[in-house]
Amino acid sequence: MSVHQLFYVSTAKVGIEQFDVDQILLKARLVNPSKKLTGVLLFRDGIFLQLLEGDKVDIQWLYQKIKKDPRHRNIFTIFETVAEKRLFRDWSMGYCEIGPIQLKMVNEVIGWKRLTSGKDVSSELILDLLAKFKAGI
Repeated sequence: MSVHQLFYVSTAKVGIEQFDVDQILLKARLVNPSKKLTGVLLFRDGIFLQLLEGDKVDIQWLYQKIKKDPRHRNIFTIFETVAEKRLFRDWSMGYCEIGPIQLKMVNEVIGWKRLTSGKDVSSELILDLLAKFKAGI
């Protein structure tokens, strides 16, 4: 059975603290199971990166809520795709505060692809990086 995946990046509001991130995770972990949503939230230096997985309608509903959340600014969709299976099937919302090298890797994958080809970022590259993050968590 296929699953819809959406990966976005956003900038945290100025002054965000770990308490705010914890509140985002708490709500996600309460709401996501009822909608059969899974994924992972990565955070570093005021940058959110998040993969959402589930039914397309539910992903779009959640993404619209995120876009209205004042803790997020400059929200940018990196990719939307359909996959054969979930990458984070057992996680209502995983979390990892990534290191500076990991953030740089993601930024370079996103920036390099767009700069060199002008095309959208390959979802496979990002999903491969996320799978490696998952293995290390």
